[in-house]
Amino acid sequence: MQRSLFSIVATVLFFFQLNAQIQSHAHKAKISFSEKSFADLAKLGIALDHGIHKTGEYFIGDFSHEELEKIQSAGFAMEMVVNELPASKRTGEVMCPVTPENIPYFPLPSNYPYGSMGGFPTLAEMYESIDEMRTLFPKLITLRKAISTKKTHNGNSIYYVKISDNPEIDESEPEILYTALHHAREPLSMSQLLFYMWHLLENYQYDPAIKKLVDSRELYFVTCLNPDGYEFNRTTMPTGGGFWRKNRRNNNDGSYGIDLNRNYSLGWGHNDDGSSPATSNDTYRGNSAFSEPETQMIKEFVESRDLNIVLNYHTWGDLLIIPWGYSEKLCDDSTQYYAMAHDMTRFNHFKVGTSRATLNYGVNGTSDDWMYGDVLTKKKIFAFTPEVGYSFWPERKDIYPLNVSTQYMNIISAWNAGECVRMTADQSLAIDSETKSIQIHLTRTGIVDAPAKVTISSDFSGILFHQSVNSYSLKAGEPLHADINFDYMTMPSIGDTIHFDILMETGAYSEKIKLTKIFLGNPFWNEEFLTMDKWHSNANKPWSITTEAFVSSPSCFTDSPNSTISGQKEMQTLNYIDIRTAERAYLSFMAKWDLNSEMDYAQIQISTDDFNYEPLCGNFTTTGGAFEDNGNPVYTGKQTEWVREWIDITKYKGERIYLKLVANSSTSNSKQDGIYIDDIKVYSKYYTATENHQKSNFTVYPQPAYDQFILSGESSKIKDIESIVLINQQGQSMNLSYTTNATHVICENKNVPKGIYSVMIHFRTKKPEIQKVIFN
Repeated sequence: MQRSLFSIVATVLFFFQLNAQIQSHAHKAKISFSEKSFADLAKLGIALDHGIHKTGEYFIGDFSHEELEKIQSAGFAMEMVVNELPASKRTGEVMCPVTPENIPYFPLPSNYPYGSMGGFPTLAEMYESIDEMRTLFPKLITLRKAISTKKTHNGNSIYYVKISDNPEIDESEPEILYTALHHAREPLSMSQLLFYMWHLLENYQYDPAIKKLVDSRELYFVTCLNPDGYEFNRTTMPTGGGFWRKNRRNNNDGSYGIDLNRNYSLGWGHNDDGSSPATSNDTYRGNSAFSEPETQMIKEFVESRDLNIVLNYHTWGDLLIIPWGYSEKLCDDSTQYYAMAHDMTRFNHFKVGTSRATLNYGVNGTSDDWMYGDVLTKKKIFAFTPEVGYSFWPERKDIYPLNVSTQYMNIISAWNAGECVRMTADQSLAIDSETKSIQIHLTRTGIVDAPAKVTISSDFSGILFHQSVNSYSLKAGEPLHADINFDYMTMPSIGDTIHFDILMETGAYSEKIKLTKIFLGNPFWNEEFLTMDKWHSNANKPWSITTEAFVSSPSCFTDSPNSTISGQKEMQTLNYIDIRTAERAYLSFMAKWDLNSEMDYAQIQISTDDFNYEPLCGNFTTTGGAFEDNGNPVYTGKQTEWVREWIDITKYKGERIYLKLVANSSTSNSKQDGIYIDDIKVYSKYYTATENHQKSNFTVYPQPAYDQFILSGESSKIKDIESIVLINQQGQSMNLSYTTNATHVICENKNVPKGIYSVMIHFRTKKPEIQKVIFN
């Protein structure tokens, strides 16, 4: 009885809160899966292709009043959610940083049109802005033209424009298409395209990179595929917030509209979960594929062009979705798809994957599946669906940052329509005495095959490159990792800064990387996996040594020796690694892996107490998907060649650290090979007695010392000493044996080589102090 009363009160309170918002037409709610599942929610015929889904826990989405009543009646627990830009859009606990100077900057274009519908343009205002582009930049953009002689149910045309250096001429340049507003309640899909178009046009004369892009590509834009539905939202909610999704076909049963993104032919009607046969549902697919004039028109337009890439923009959820939608299988070009998608999202960190991987929700009859999969009347096109933002109608103050979030994605996609190779390099700040190469990582994300030429130079005269200009041929989507080898003609000194300049060129596309590295000498902690003496498994799911592969002969570490990955395997260091004396610290290891890119993952984790571990961000980590460590850094996909990972762990300086290796395939029946790791090393740049830190007031004598030296100081400090460490100029450390009395500490260490050393004194209750000693 108490539970029933509570349910009644909760329901009344929920709908009281809901009715307070009813005028907005859209309500953001969090649906709990405590008693019912996501699959149960999908059976209600409600569109679940936009939102945030945490598998097994909840779904956050925008719903109409009627939809919320249906959800409540079905027995789901739910609560209202504030409709605002989250402080952090990521779902994981660990957010991998982006180097600030590398984040592209996109100022607000001077002609960008904030519109009258809550900051978004109406249909007329949008066309007015596009026509203004033609007036101001007639040599860069075409007149607005209808994509077909057909009309929509309400008599509207659908228009396109083209941006290029010779827009009226059909040149043999790679083509890309951007579309928006398949769904009428998603104006951000259109506004970010207007931002992009104005950005290209206004900066063409001043930005060489923009000029090179526009000169070498043909960029097509269809900024509204559903003019009837968008206009309907304006008439019902003139200031924004209209919640109509479909087009405006009269279904002759009292209902209106067909979901245009369920009306394409490939996979149409595959099942009733990914689309609906019910005319009143938001995902109603129509009575046949391409039944609607809107989808017929875009079909004609796509078939008339030579497109390589299409971005079909939607909102919301911060996702980048790839085919297939109707099938659980990965598409044949999934390697290239994921390579492009992960690079497209390198700054906005959108979650990448199929609809099942990102939302655990299958869809059918979608634009992407048809554009990619149907090759009877056109060629294969790499089509993507970006889902942008946190709401269908975000607040006006958030429109600018949300528009900015897609701009790199738009630009790099245009490059990917032709020749494009993405280059990264070992970005660590450290280099050691054993490193005689710069490792670069090349991935051909471009549709067009072309070699990549790489040129390298250094400002350190003691480095001699074996070959400063190299050419590479690349398979589509597959990474190539190359070592540009050199010799030290003169060995750098510890702490020296060395700069490298790298230029990559392919077709019209080029990239430059500037590297700055500090020479650190030799590692102070090293694991070549000859034995397992330094490791144990609390979970009793250990990794093993294998001779299948290695960098340092004869063995390495793996989760799956002579087998495929299965379950979850963990190993952690038996003893701590002491970086308490470090000014900076770095972790390095060699790795290669073969993991299911949607369900398997590996991590290297770190802890300061051997209990609470967190995954580390590296050069090769990506954001985990719904079936991985969701939102946190993971290694996944396929990396068939050994690569060197460098991770800055300076965040943990002053601590004793533990490392854990994790491999997980517990949500898949994967037949992949797993992960291999070798040569784990920890480097430190230690504090020295000449650097800016807390210098000790202990007196050191004699100077120079021989087999021992004495520290003289306050008795209270001497009683508080925990350990004393001797550090040479190469950063290598050793713990000293010592005895104490009231005023002196006698430190003994025989056979110490001649030189200047730092003495780091660790206390139980105070910060470490440092002094200098000379051994002779």
